[in-house]
Amino acid sequence: MYSYFSTVISSRFRINSKFEVGSTELIPFQKFNVSTMRIFTFLSLMLCLSSMAQAQVPRYVLIEHFTNTSCGPCASINPVFDANIIKPNAQVVRHIAYHPWWPSNQDPFYLYALDQNTVRTQYYAVAGVPDAVVNGNFVQSNPSSISQATVDNAWSKSSPLKVTTNWVDSGDTRDITVNLKAFGDIPPGDWRLHVVMVEREINWTVPAANGEKYFNDVVRAMFPDVNGTSILPPVKGASETFNFTYTEDTTLQLDQLAVIAFVQNQETKEVLNTGSTYDVPLNIGIETTPITVAAGTPSISQEFAVVMTNTGEIDENYRFNLLSNQPADWASEITIDDQPFGQQYDISLPAGEVLNVKVKVIPGASAYVGDYLLEINSLDNPDAPVLKSKFHVISGVTDMIINNSSALGNGAGTPALWKGLFDSGFTVAGNTTFAHTDELVFQAADLNNALTGVQNVYFNAGWSFPTLTASLSTDLKEFVQNGGNVFVCGQDVAWATFDIGTSNTYATAEGQELLKDFFGVDYVNDGAAADNKLSPNVADALYDEVAESTINAYYTATYYFPDNLKVYGTGVPIFSYNNSTNPLKVAGIRNNDPGFKTVFLAPGVEMLNAVTSDKVISITHDWFHGLISSTEFDQAVERLMTSYPNPAQSYTNIPVVNSANQQDLIITDLSGKKVSTQRIAAHSELYKLETTQFASGQYFYQFVNGKATSVAQKFQVNH
Repeated sequence: MYSYFSTVISSRFRINSKFEVGSTELIPFQKFNVSTMRIFTFLSLMLCLSSMAQAQVPRYVLIEHFTNTSCGPCASINPVFDANIIKPNAQVVRHIAYHPWWPSNQDPFYLYALDQNTVRTQYYAVAGVPDAVVNGNFVQSNPSSISQATVDNAWSKSSPLKVTTNWVDSGDTRDITVNLKAFGDIPPGDWRLHVVMVEREINWTVPAANGEKYFNDVVRAMFPDVNGTSILPPVKGASETFNFTYTEDTTLQLDQLAVIAFVQNQETKEVLNTGSTYDVPLNIGIETTPITVAAGTPSISQEFAVVMTNTGEIDENYRFNLLSNQPADWASEITIDDQPFGQQYDISLPAGEVLNVKVKVIPGASAYVGDYLLEINSLDNPDAPVLKSKFHVISGVTDMIINNSSALGNGAGTPALWKGLFDSGFTVAGNTTFAHTDELVFQAADLNNALTGVQNVYFNAGWSFPTLTASLSTDLKEFVQNGGNVFVCGQDVAWATFDIGTSNTYATAEGQELLKDFFGVDYVNDGAAADNKLSPNVADALYDEVAESTINAYYTATYYFPDNLKVYGTGVPIFSYNNSTNPLKVAGIRNNDPGFKTVFLAPGVEMLNAVTSDKVISITHDWFHGLISSTEFDQAVERLMTSYPNPAQSYTNIPVVNSANQQDLIITDLSGKKVSTQRIAAHSELYKLETTQFASGQYFYQFVNGKATSVAQKFQVNH
C-alpha cells in the first residue's frame, strides 16, 4: 500500500475467490399468469406489509476505487481486482476510479481531474492506495480484501430510491438526464446527487511508472461540480428529474465515456442507490421481511416473505429460482399465495402487479446453518441483473464455526477453503452439532435473536482483512457477556487489530477491547520468520499434551507473519514460539471468567499439521463444553498465574486467584522469610506490587484467604 505519509510500503494483500451457494436440482418448467389468479386479499396484503420493510428496488453496488500510476502494489492488485470483482459483476457493480496525488502528483489522471480526485480522496479520508469504498459506508478496505461475498451481500441490500441515468449526444455536447423515483420512504438527511463522467477503458501502449497499461472507469468530470447537487429526495410514489450538459473533450475517447449517478448522505456516507447510462432496464421492486436469519426447529416450517412488484410499464416474464446448501434431510420450496412451486418457477406479471412470495424451510434432524438464495430474473431482459435475496436458518447447532468472508491476503480465496480442518477436529471430539457460516450471517443472527442453542463460536480468520471489525467485535463481546465461549485464530489478526499505522487501516477500539478484556491478549509485534514452531506451555493442564510442531508458511515464506503476543490481565499463555520463555513471544492465550471462556491462537489452524490442528480444536471444544474437570482447570490456572513484568524493576503485575473473597498477598524471600503482606480486596483481578522496596533477587508470592493457600509463584527483582 502507498500512503502520502510515507514512501513505498510493500503490499500484504492480493485477492479473493467467489462465494458459491450450493445448488439444488431444478423442477420442470411451469407457467403461471397472475391475471388468472387472485394474489391475495387487501387484508392479507396489509397484514403482510405491516411486518415488512418499506417498498424497495435493487441497490446497485458502487465501488469507488483509489489508485495511482506510480503505485507499485496497485500494479499487481488492480488487474486481479478488475478480473475477479469488477468484470464478473458488471451487471451490478458500478465502478469509479479516482487518482490521488501520491505517490506521484504527476499522475496524468490526477492532473486531468484534480478537484474531483482531491475532494473524493479527502471525503473518505483515504490514507493509502490502493483503497476501495463500497456503497459509501458498507466496506472500506484494500481492494484485495473485497471478495465476491462482499459484492453479493451489498447487492442483496435494497433501496427505496431508483436512479435512472440517460444522455443524448447533441453534437459537441451531451445532455444528461438523471431521474430519481421513490418507491418507499426516504429518511431525512443531507442527501447529495453526484453525477460522474468516466472513461470506461483506457489502454496505453507505453506503460505507466508502475507498469500498468490498462485503466478503467477513470473519473473525468463531475456535474455540476465535485460537491454534487443538494437535494430533497422525492416522497414515496413521486419522482424528480435533473439535467446537466457536458461539452465534449475530443482528447478523450468519446465512445468510451459513460455517466454514473448516485445519491449519497453527506454525513453518514451511505450511498442510497446508483444508476448509469449503461444500465439494462430492471423492472423489479421488492419488500422483504426484516428477519433474514431464524432459529429453526426440526420438522417445523420457517418462512421468509418477499413481496415483489413489476415496476415496469408493460407485462413481463420472470423466473424464481431457489438455491440452497441444505442437507439431505432438510426441505425447502417457493410458495406464491401459499401455493407450493418447488425450487424454480416462471410467471408472467402485469405492469404494477404484486406477488406474495415466500421461501419455506423445514429443518431436519441434522444440525446445520441452511443458506437460501432466492433469485429473481427477467426472462424478457436476460441481460438485466439477477435480483438476489438471502435467508438463513440455524437449527440444532451448539458449536458455530465462523469462516471470515473477506478475501485472503495471498489471493487464494477465503478461510472457508479449510473448513474441513474444523470438521476433523470436531469429529475427534465426537461432536455432531457443529455447523459453518460466515461473520455476516452470525451478526444478522445476533440481530435477529437467532443464536438460540449456540454455545460456542470459533472464528476462522486465516490471513484475511478485515477480521475483528468494530461491529463484529461488539457482537462477539455481547455473545461472551451472555455466557458464550469464543475461539479466534488467524495470522495477523492481532496485527490488524492493534498495530495502528499507515499500512493498516483495520484497527478498531472495539477489537482491542475485545482481545484485551475478554481474551487476555495484547500485541507485541509482527513476528519474524524464525518464529516457526508452536510450543505448548508444559505447565498448562489443558494444552500441554499438544506436541511441539512446525508452523507452516501457508501463504508462502514471503507472507509469513507470526504475531508475537503478550498476556494482558488474567490471560494465560498456552503456546509460545520455539519453546521461548520470553513473555513477549507468546503464540496463544486463553482466558476465563465465571461466565465464559476464550482462546486466541496467533497462527491459523491452516498453518498447523493435521494432528496438531485436531488436537487444538478438540481440546478447545472439550474445555468449552466443560468436559475437562474444574479441579484440573483450577490447578492449571494457579500454576500459570505468573506475574509480569518478570524480572521486575520498579513493579510487577500479579494476577489474583481465588478472587471471590478478600485475601492476603504474602511475599517471601528464598529462605522463606516473609518480607511483605498486602491486603487484596474481593473481586480484584490484578494487583500492582511496588518492588522498589525489595533488594535485587528472587522472591515468592502466595494468596492466603483463611481457607486456602495458592501455589507459590517465583518472581525476580532486578534494579
